[in-house]
Amino acid sequence: MTFFVCFNLLLGFIISDYIFYVSGKKRERSDESEESENSSNKDQKEKLEKELAGYGQDFKDIEKALQLDKKLPDSQKEFNAEARHLKKDYPTFFDEDSENTTKEGLEQLKEYLEGEANLAKSKYNNLPISSLRDPASVGREGHENKRFKQDSSEVVNDGSEPTPLGDLDGGE
Repeated sequence: MTFFVCFNLLLGFIISDYIFYVSGKKRERSDESEESENSSNKDQKEKLEKELAGYGQDFKDIEKALQLDKKLPDSQKEFNAEARHLKKDYPTFFDEDSENTTKEGLEQLKEYLEGEANLAKSKYNNLPISSLRDPASVGREGHENKRFKQDSSEVVNDGSEPTPLGDLDGGE
């Protein structure tokens, strides 16, 4: 009988430790899932920023190609150097099945990319606010005007007059 009492106490102790251990693991897992969700949002944000920057570059290339297409004679429009890499990256807009001229293909590609860019912007805007930057600022780095450099001894001249030392204490 004593054996069964000791066995039940030991078993109860082991079970309570196991439950405590498992519940601690659940808390750790929830912390890990929150961290992975935050890193996932950060990864998505970075991916969308790169995607938006790529669309911006493609829009610039399309505009250059359209301008060159206006200047080229009809016999040379096929060899538009500005459109060459766009034709390689988006062949369905320029292949024989589509029967598009270079200009038509570029205009259709521009419409398609505008739709894709709008979709990417809406996805970007739907990410949690804590992980967002302004999508209009994507691709622009360091445009902030700073009055002071990192070392406070070097003050950048912002056009204002220096304060005389006597006026710092309130002019007493």
